[in-house]
Amino acid sequence: MLTLLFRSVALGCIALLITACTQIPQLVENTTIAYFDERGNNISKPSPRGSYRQLLKIQSNGYLVQSFFVNTNTKQTDPFIIHNKEDLTAIDPLSIDGFFVQWHRNGQKAGSGHFINGKRQGTFTEWTEQGTKWAEMQFENDLANGKANLWYEDGSKYIEGQYLAGKEEGEWRIWQQNGPIRFKATFVQGSIISAVDANGKPINLSKDDFTTK
Repeated sequence: MLTLLFRSVALGCIALLITACTQIPQLVENTTIAYFDERGNNISKPSPRGSYRQLLKIQSNGYLVQSFFVNTNTKQTDPFIIHNKEDLTAIDPLSIDGFFVQWHRNGQKAGSGHFINGKRQGTFTEWTEQGTKWAEMQFENDLANGKANLWYEDGSKYIEGQYLAGKEEGEWRIWQQNGPIRFKATFVQGSIISAVDANGKPINLSKDDFTTK
């Protein structure tokens, strides 16, 4: 279930891009309402490497739910609100609202960010299973907008740049691991206008070299 936060940010740990719906059972508080395999697909019974979702409470503003890992019964998410009933069994609920926190299977925090009516708003952060922060981005109305940063697993800086209305804008930089800057690129509305290496020599780069979303 990891990566509701950045969705298509190159985060191998998150699979919330998949939306899978099943028939919703009769709703009873403090019961399991859905099972998912490790890829985020709906399944009819628990899978050792999968997860399950519980309905904690039916509220006036929606449904308070929480997801757990099957093999450990430890939390995969903190409790969160889903507004629409039809999203209760979806791995990527579109009507999520409020602050959302995800956890790795080993108990380390995986990611966090705020949603308003299913859209990302503000700062979204992701951590590795070792507890190191490795991605942080700003969103506005579900579009990347503002600073974007990625780090290597050892915590050293990897990528730094900025988005404007969902597109790369201005100067972006990539560092060597535990070392100096490898190269820089200037973007205008998502397109690379120019790029140089660490010595200022012009080079050819593609957007794939700056993948963050």
